[in-house]
Amino acid sequence: MPGPIGPKESFRLLLASLKNFLGHVYEREQTWKRGGQLEFLSLDESRTEAAESLFQAHATNTQPVNPDLLFRAHLGGDDS
Repeated sequence: MPGPIGPKESFRLLLASLKNFLGHVYEREQTWKRGGQLEFLSLDESRTEAAESLFQAHATNTQPVNPDLLFRAHLGGDDS
């Protein structure tokens, strides 16, 4: 059974803990920069099918349609 840890081992343990902590802080910052603050929308089947049918209905027109405008119209968003 190992004995009590000495000052050298305590310092090494403290240093390793500090390095791990700083590494996790860095990872959190990088996650935030890469979209960590964004919320994802769930794509359920009914909304997907409704959007697809709306797109197909408008795609039969002779004029080309911008898919982004259709998406906004379907969700009730503004055109800004």
